[in-house]
Amino acid sequence: LKEFAERNGLLIVQAHPFRGECLPASPENIDGVEVWNGHPGWFSPEQPLKAEAFADKFGLIKTAGSDFHGGSCVAGTGLLFPEEIKDWKTALCLLKSGRFSPVKSRVFE
Repeated sequence: LKEFAERNGLLIVQAHPFRGECLPASPENIDGVEVWNGHPGWFSPEQPLKAEAFADKFGLIKTAGSDFHGGSCVAGTGLLFPEEIKDWKTALCLLKSGRFSPVKSRVFE
């Protein structure tokens, strides 16, 4: 999968690598990890700490996601970019360059 992603200019970002029984993928097989996941039913304080340390250790992109699956999951977590994202190539460039900021929900306060 990593070879396919590299050949096609894609990124592989693992969602919630430390949730429950989830384990992070081998760092050489991914480009990033979701550090902040806003699903209120799955949040635990150690998850973002472990994910951020893992990303820092291996130089991975750190993302944030809402994990939105319906009305009860509105957490307001995501990524803020310095410009409008008009296509996937713009998003990819900004993610690779680190030109974005995570928006963390109140779950993380």
